[in-house]
Amino acid sequence: LMQARSWVSPVFLHAAHGRIMPGLPIVDPGVPLLLVGNHQLFSLDGIFIVEEFLREQQRLVTAMVYPPLLDEVSPLNPLPYPFPGSLELFEKFQVKPVSP
Repeated sequence: LMQARSWVSPVFLHAAHGRIMPGLPIVDPGVPLLLVGNHQLFSLDGIFIVEEFLREQQRLVTAMVYPPLLDEVSPLNPLPYPFPGSLELFEKFQVKPVSP
């Protein structure tokens, strides 16, 4: 994760009372929430969102990924994507495949 952090500089903002505030919003655990990343660079935003919730609110959120990214062989073979170590991170953070 530190290597990925060296490639990008994630910043988390939220709106509250008509103002832009730093950090993630406080989310009621009993209320459903869907966060959508913009995926400008190899979907690196997803794991940072999960990490930020852990850091700020001590909550594990469930990340969802495109199912082929959980396969042993990259869907973009021979490109190294997902990046080396991604499967281990997916397991650690309990990532789930998206289903229709």
